[in-house]
Amino acid sequence: MDAKDLRIGNYVFSAIVGNIRVDEIRITPDHGYVVRMYLQKGYDYDSWYDLPVSNVEPIPLTPELLEKCGFKNESEYVYRHDEFGEYVLYDAPTDWGNVSEYPAEIDGHGGGVLYGYCHGSAVIRTPYLHDLQNKFFAITGKDLEINLA
Repeated sequence: MDAKDLRIGNYVFSAIVGNIRVDEIRITPDHGYVVRMYLQKGYDYDSWYDLPVSNVEPIPLTPELLEKCGFKNESEYVYRHDEFGEYVLYDAPTDWGNVSEYPAEIDGHGGGVLYGYCHGSAVIRTPYLHDLQNKFFAITGKDLEINLA
């Protein structure tokens, strides 16, 4: 991953500690960019933990994970976020297992219609959770609420 793709609050995966929430992004002399997280559950003590950005990877989106982010399945490829109605849509890939040619973008969808939804809706396309969080924030100015439990 590249540190410039991360924001405070993003969720990423590390083989060392599993899914983590980025609490801080720092530059250290030894490791360059690191993500800092606060470990609470399942550890002997609460503590801050720094992990080089090179040791984290994006969390791939799935239909189940989209629902944990507040999106509801509206049709075969469209998920709508409840809080913002038709304004924020997620256009799912046709093949969740192969997203190599799936466009990662925000589309204002100005003059057209996406599977019956009105123009003016913002359409998010991305295969990764942290990027969905970033694009959702760019559209709404609010952080995406996520329940990973």
